[in-house]
Amino acid sequence: MEVGSLEQSETTKTKIKNRIWWKLFASFFLLIFAISLSTPLLTGPDEPSHTIKAAAVARGQFFGNVLPNTNPSHSKRGSPYIGVQLPAFFDLQVLTHADCESYQDVYPASCSPKWTISPNTIKQAPTYDGRYSPVYYLPVGLPSLLFPNQFGLMLMRGVSAMLVAAFLASAMLSAFELKNRKIAVSGILLGITPSALILFSNVSPVGLEIATGLCLVCSLSRLLIDHRSVKSRHIWRVAISASMLCFMRGASPLWAAIDIFVVLVAFGTVDSIKHIFLVKSAKLAALFTLIAAILAVVWIFTAQTLDLLGFTPPGSNISLSHIFDHEIANSFAHLYQQIAVYGIITSPITCVIWGIAAIMFLFFAIPKVKLRTAFIFIAFLITIWFLPAVLDLVNYRAFGGQWLGRYLLPISSGLFVIPGMGSIKFSKIPFLDSALSFKVIVVTIFIADISLLFQTLRAYTVGINPSILFLLNPNWQPAISLPVSLILLAVGFFVLFVLATTSKTSQPLQT
Repeated sequence: MEVGSLEQSETTKTKIKNRIWWKLFASFFLLIFAISLSTPLLTGPDEPSHTIKAAAVARGQFFGNVLPNTNPSHSKRGSPYIGVQLPAFFDLQVLTHADCESYQDVYPASCSPKWTISPNTIKQAPTYDGRYSPVYYLPVGLPSLLFPNQFGLMLMRGVSAMLVAAFLASAMLSAFELKNRKIAVSGILLGITPSALILFSNVSPVGLEIATGLCLVCSLSRLLIDHRSVKSRHIWRVAISASMLCFMRGASPLWAAIDIFVVLVAFGTVDSIKHIFLVKSAKLAALFTLIAAILAVVWIFTAQTLDLLGFTPPGSNISLSHIFDHEIANSFAHLYQQIAVYGIITSPITCVIWGIAAIMFLFFAIPKVKLRTAFIFIAFLITIWFLPAVLDLVNYRAFGGQWLGRYLLPISSGLFVIPGMGSIKFSKIPFLDSALSFKVIVVTIFIADISLLFQTLRAYTVGINPSILFLLNPNWQPAISLPVSLILLAVGFFVLFVLATTSKTSQPLQT
């Protein structure tokens, strides 16, 4: 083939990939922002505090003033509270506004007080997330400059959803570029657990931390598996996701290091790494990532980001073995929180449905992976099970247990990506071809997502205990009305399903 024809073919393939990326981005954004529109403002885990931080960073307040730690239930490890100067709309009234919805699930969101403060008055607002890096908060906080009101909060959620959707689209595109596209996509959708999906809809770096972690695992796996067709864009996909992940929260550089280590052990070879660094931009991208990681670590220790809230310490008279037994006993709870918990809203049926999808996925994927990949998957699973206990054990006597399951999602979301990317193809099963098997897995995952969303919407509209027929007489409605929000959610799931399973993109996007 002539040089001109090759260049034209490469340009055509790039345009196709760009179109698919934008479609993926739009479908993820539609679904995530539909969830944002369907849930009350400031009801995500720690969302009021993150909102105050974002509004402050957008106004150039990266640090603020350290405030006394007045909460008697928290340890004396140093105050995490930072005071920033903001319009009165962002004062403690914001925190109070969310209390009845976030922490008392027997009440619907209609119990929330109304905002009455003039946005023109400047007050000091406290946030216990003030020590985090400003990288996430700067773009998210920009809408608050023009709209210091409820509309601005919704736009902040929208900007956050756009950032998350961009990295999820890149993760999916990495799967689309492989020959085993179907099983790889299944692994990614499993990694986007129901809990993670709703977390994406909040103003919080947790959602973007999960998305960047998932993108890092997917893009680096694709890079190593298909290293002979590497282009600069594949390398920069890895570099940008790794760099952004490092800047999210205090433990984020550790999560990035674990993700990179696991993928390198699973798929890396001397030959693949040599081929990657033959690409001109590889060394520059590696340097870019290294500098980003160093700056992130410098910020963590300079701003004392690890001075987070701790609970009342248990004292020194408790043995390490007792503490370890207690932490191991909580391991299942930590896993459960990653799958079927949003705030204090729990859904055992969600965990069961998601578990069925995971079992089907492993049945189809594991028989077609290399022994090395299967071993890494099992080792990774064991690590995810025990790591929270080990990390909590280090600080338990001084600060008490602090671990929550969602903290581990930046690495656990990539668990099923390993066999998904490493599997050659679906295993054969009687009565089901690979295409139908793939669709059954995707539908089961979406049913799990919908079940947790159902519990969440019911809690906000009528309270968690009343009849499941909350649509008939809701006490609270989202700003866009409950029927409209449900339609948007249905459209979001449908569009993502069609894009993930359509035959038009069933063939790998060869480089």
